[in-house]
Amino acid sequence: MRDDKDLTSRTGYAGGKLADSEGKVCYHNEGSIADYGELGHGEVVGMRIPEFSIGQFAQAYFNIFAANGERVDPGDKGPEYRSIVGLPGGTSHALYSEVERAAQSMGMVLIVGNGNDPDTYGTKSVFVYNSIKFPFYQAEVFNQYHDDFQSPPYGKVYNDLRIQALEDRIIEATGCPDDTKIIPSYKKMSSSTSTPTPFFYAGLGLGLFFFHLWCELYHNSEIWCYCIFFMLQKKICKSRSI
Repeated sequence: MRDDKDLTSRTGYAGGKLADSEGKVCYHNEGSIADYGELGHGEVVGMRIPEFSIGQFAQAYFNIFAANGERVDPGDKGPEYRSIVGLPGGTSHALYSEVERAAQSMGMVLIVGNGNDPDTYGTKSVFVYNSIKFPFYQAEVFNQYHDDFQSPPYGKVYNDLRIQALEDRIIEATGCPDDTKIIPSYKKMSSSTSTPTPFFYAGLGLGLFFFHLWCELYHNSEIWCYCIFFMLQKKICKSRSI
């Protein structure tokens, strides 16, 4: 069981080929500055998990899809909401077969991601990325520990985790427009909002934040996945362990 300060999951963006000239990837904004959709990224959550938990993690991830193999919130459509999983080495990772097995158990198909890929809605498929080649970019502070749109509000205690995470430098101000509004004295990250080490990430098309806390079931090596942003982030924080 982990303490709040031990949480590693962060909402973010991944799966695109580029960041802007300053290394930023940002949420939609009035000036279209480093817009993640325009840069070809999807909404994801990145986290560290031990390699021996990859199979368990993958099964939990695929169990989040609806019974028909689609994402739970079909209202959002477009490449930003595609279902994706990223791990170091992608399909060449030593334990990729466990991800494959979990996908097959749910009737899902895995496709190698080439970056800037299309939406997966209606295909029962998930793109798999090499998270070294296609790194994770942390989302803005306001997008961390956020309520989702599928459940009642999670409450102030949960939402305020972003404040502690910012103070502990688990998350950083990104330099994106919404961060400069919320944090007047923000410090731009030293080089890029991309994590400096391989990350596991995942997502499944419900928004950046559902997956954020659920991924804290695990710790150690880094992965990312695109899943229901807000709901998953909450579930990770509540669960901490399987």
